[in-house]
Formats: sequence, C-alpha cells, structure tokens
Amino acid sequence: MNGGVEILLARMETHPEEFFKNSRWAHLVSDFERCLDKADFEKLEEGFAKCRQQEFTEIVMQRLIGEEREDREALSNVTLSSVTLSNGGSSTTWTSPTITIPPTK
Repeated sequence: MNGGVEILLARMETHPEEFFKNSRWAHLVSDFERCLDKADFEKLEEGFAKCRQQEFTEIVMQRLIGEEREDREALSNVTLSSVTLSNGGSSTTWTSPTITIPPTK
C-alpha cells in the first residue's frame, strides 16, 4: 500500500472532519486518482465514505439542535417579577422569571 494512502487512512480514523465535503484531502486524492493503484484508491474511497457518513450524522444533529433552539426562542415572553423580603430591618430583593409559553402548533 502506498505510504500516503496509509497516512490518510490513519488520519481519517482520528480526524474524520478533515475529510468532509470539499476538504483539502479530497482535492489531493482526486488530483492523484489516476496515479494510485486501484486497491489503494478503493481503500481511500471507503475511508471517505465513512467520514461522509459521520458528516451526515453531524449535520442531522445540528439541524435537530437548531429546531430545539427555535423552540426555545418561542419562549420569548419572559418577564421578571421582583419580591422584597424583610426580616427585622434588613431586606432582600429576589427576582424570579415569569414565563409565558405560547400554545403548541
């Protein structure tokens, strides 16, 4: 196996994000595709596919988190209520949030 291929396969295991879409490594491999042995190129393709699958999962999770943020932003009717507590001459002001939750869709 080509030494560069071995290095990239090991790097894919530890830093898969470096092999996501439009990465510097994808461009390098495509530039040398015709020079690599068929078996080496197939191994790289398998490695890239694993990395892209991980990228897909991360994008799904980011979009889910984004939806959760949108749900939290819907809780925008937040006001603060102040209460003053007195105990023998000293007083403490305590502020608590009052949250109005909009109806669900």
